[in-house]
Amino acid sequence: MRFTDMKIKTRKKIFPALLAAAVCLALGLSGCSKDGTNGSGAGAASEAAAEAEASEQAAGTGEASGTEGASEAADGAKQKELTGDAAVIAGIVPKKPENMGHIVLAELSGIEITAPSAKEITEEEILNNINRTLYGRTVDTDTLAEGYTANLDYVGRVDGKEFEGGTAKDFSYEIGGSKKLIDGFEDGIMKMKPGETVTLSLRFPEDYKQKELAGKPVEFEVTLNSAQRPMKFADLTDEIVNEISEGQIETVDSFIAQMNDEMKKAADKEVYTILCDKAVQKAVELSETEVSDEAVEWMIDMYSEYYDRALRTTDPEYGLASYLEISGMTYEQFRRELMLEAETEAVKAAVCNAIAEEAGIEYTEEALRQYLEEFGYTEEKVREAGMTEAILEQSVIRYLTGKYLADKVKVSYVPYEEYDKVLEEEAKAAEEARKKLQASENSRTIYLAGGCFWGTEEFFKRLNGVTDTEAGYANGKSSDTSYEEIKTTDHAETVRIDYDISKISLEELLLRYFKIIDPTSVNKQGNDIGRQYRTGIYYTDEKDREVIDRIMEYEKEQYGTIAVEVEPLKNFAEAEEEHQDYLQKNPDGYCHTNLRLARKPLFEIGKEIPDRDKLRDILSTEEYSVIVNGETEAAFSSPLDQEFRKGIYVDKVSGEPLFSSADKYDAGCGWPSFSKPILSDVIEEKEDLSNGMVRTEVRGKAGDSHLGHVFDDGPKETGGLRYCINGASLEFIPYEEMEAKGYKEYMIFCE
Repeated sequence: MRFTDMKIKTRKKIFPALLAAAVCLALGLSGCSKDGTNGSGAGAASEAAAEAEASEQAAGTGEASGTEGASEAADGAKQKELTGDAAVIAGIVPKKPENMGHIVLAELSGIEITAPSAKEITEEEILNNINRTLYGRTVDTDTLAEGYTANLDYVGRVDGKEFEGGTAKDFSYEIGGSKKLIDGFEDGIMKMKPGETVTLSLRFPEDYKQKELAGKPVEFEVTLNSAQRPMKFADLTDEIVNEISEGQIETVDSFIAQMNDEMKKAADKEVYTILCDKAVQKAVELSETEVSDEAVEWMIDMYSEYYDRALRTTDPEYGLASYLEISGMTYEQFRRELMLEAETEAVKAAVCNAIAEEAGIEYTEEALRQYLEEFGYTEEKVREAGMTEAILEQSVIRYLTGKYLADKVKVSYVPYEEYDKVLEEEAKAAEEARKKLQASENSRTIYLAGGCFWGTEEFFKRLNGVTDTEAGYANGKSSDTSYEEIKTTDHAETVRIDYDISKISLEELLLRYFKIIDPTSVNKQGNDIGRQYRTGIYYTDEKDREVIDRIMEYEKEQYGTIAVEVEPLKNFAEAEEEHQDYLQKNPDGYCHTNLRLARKPLFEIGKEIPDRDKLRDILSTEEYSVIVNGETEAAFSSPLDQEFRKGIYVDKVSGEPLFSSADKYDAGCGWPSFSKPILSDVIEEKEDLSNGMVRTEVRGKAGDSHLGHVFDDGPKETGGLRYCINGASLEFIPYEEMEAKGYKEYMIFCE
């Protein structure tokens, strides 16, 4: 299961969005409408003036609507009968489960972390902060420049006559701001001095939205009443400081000193918060955790309830159900998307609650007060922002747990300026450890005897997904032997093959193995004759036997009687160093194996790939935008997302098989998802830095089609990868139709 980006206008991770929303709402920030716009934008002076006038009228007539109207809407929402997802969401009551799962806490006093030392506040930072404090304050000026504000009177005339919306008095206009006037207006006023009047001869653009004015010449008589520029530190006087502080600070020097003290406190608080968060993070990493399904469901319920309430703070009738409806998503799909992130959050909650229980930490009114005070919130404010009791409780528990751990862990301090580098190194080390662990979890081993092991080893070394090989002697009469002794010990020249199940399957390894041997030959491969050159498949995992038997049956259909022996591995003795990587050390050495087959497709499809310039005629508009232009289809829009019949998924351009139904799973993300490609050499992976992200793009090798991206949040038992693929790039071939459509060889991958 994967928690991914939600589809609205832009895609955002939900949990970070929830936390960001919590902060914005708690601080009383606003400015985001439901459709992702900010509602601003003007095309000309007349439009801006009309908007200002309309705003003033609205402000004068709608004063009561902000309170009484909201109350009425809330009452109406309560009375409205709820159905479907809205009813389900309204009935959510998060209840912390008694069984949080299997939690074994790390030895807390033995935890070691690195944190930044106290930050030194520089004079430049103090001045910059003072300038930010002065934002919105202005001083009069005699000139205009970018960022300055002009107070204007103007009258516009077309054909000598004033026109509707073309006149304004005391109109404030920010030079270079978001409200743009028609071309030439801003340039025309830039050299004006306060008190001056000029006439500007301009022309409305041809595409101007007021059709009767489009393309027409216009004259504006403009008077600059005054000009202001943003106030800066250099403008400060004792009088201004006294005014800003409402009489609490008398001099500029006192203002600077107080700013320094406040910034120092904020810096110390930041460092302490980092220390607490790092201690919690480390405790979670080092503890043994396996959270229960109930804990994950509780976490999803908790954030669903919060998100619903937070959305309703601005519009009582616009809750989570409305959000999901606009997004084209059901609540069940939403819950599936949350699953992976919810599991991560549940682990943190389980560890923090276990530590709190051990330390006697409780969620009380006093604890809540302390938490809110620490972050400058009030209980009334956060509850108005939609913060639920469950969210507050867990926030307070995590906060107090961090403070508790901060006094227990061993801390190595580094200079504040060097801490970012420490974080980078820690992130790099964590990623390397994760990859190493993943590789070890993904690693499987098979032992193959294919005649002389020089060529066999070199062949498998060349396959994508094979991580290591070793030449040796297997399944003889003794555990030890040597090259000189194998005729008497009856060992077979064998190669140990370690492979990554997220890159290559055992089925593919065995099918390629049969490509380089004569499976009907007894004790002979190429020019090599003798028992040591017999063919054999030796396994250590009983689960592999089913795959081996299936491949053996498939090959018997091709060859009839087969001489390849299949046995559990009895023994394996490493061959002498001179035999390891022999053909890499001796490129011209003897080899009966056709090594070129390692770079050839396992099966030839024989389908003609159309020229790129013909694709626009062959593909639909959406298919072309995805396959050729690399765009992404909308989540949950492809019927292939919920296609789970037996069969294969082929490249819509080349017809090349890419994925099997045996490797498909429901990731809950809204796109067809697979744990691995059907074969190791059918896709190409490229770094993708688009949209401000670092991702790995997946492309079809034969057709050079954009398919999607691969992520490392897939099921661990199948390799940990999730190939997130656009349905528009794929064609599904049902199992029953595969032979008729030329894909008979691939039927074995659907079992």
